[in-house]
Order: sequence, then structure tokens, then C-alpha cells
Amino acid sequence: PTIAVVSQALHGVGYAFFFASAYIYVDRLAPPDVRHSAQTMFAIIMLGGGPILGGKLNGWLSEMHTVDGVMQFAPFFRTLAWIGLVVFVGVPLVAFALVGVEARRAVRARA
Repeated sequence: PTIAVVSQALHGVGYAFFFASAYIYVDRLAPPDVRHSAQTMFAIIMLGGGPILGGKLNGWLSEMHTVDGVMQFAPFFRTLAWIGLVVFVGVPLVAFALVGVEARRAVRARA
């Protein structure tokens, strides 16, 4: 139980730092006249769209990995791990490759 409590506390700190740094990044990237809208859009995507999509995906994957009424947890979590790897590593790499250079120029120009 101790390691669970410590890991949850560290997760909370990491979560807070992620959102703080993400809002700072959006604030620097967006032009002054649309900053509020950009931060609102970011919040809708992260706090609204993600949980809705995750709930639907979890239900679909649960049904997919149930055999004779018994949930098969190993393939379920393996699938989630691959999805997480692609979403949290692959998608940002592609996104930064496509728009990262221009975004860095915009941030440097405002600094």
C-alpha cells in the first residue's frame, strides 16, 4: 500500500506540472487576441474529449477481450499499452515534426 500511495502522490504532482506547462505553452503560442479561446479549446480536448473517447474505447476493448463471459486482462492491457505508446509517443513526434519548427519560430519571435 505504501508504494501505491507514493506513486499516486507523484502522479498528482506530474499531472499538475503537465497541465501548468501545457497552459503556459498554449499561452505563448497563441496570438494575444485568441489566447483565451486557445486555452479553452485545449481544456475541452484534454478534459472533455479524452475521457469521452477513453470511455468508449475501454468499453469496446473490454467486449473485444471477453471470452465466454471472462475478461482476458493480459491481452486487454497489452492492447492498451500499444495504444498508449502510439498516442503518447508516435502522435506527438509526428505533430512536432509537422508543426514544431514553425511553432518554435513563433515562440522565439514573441520572447
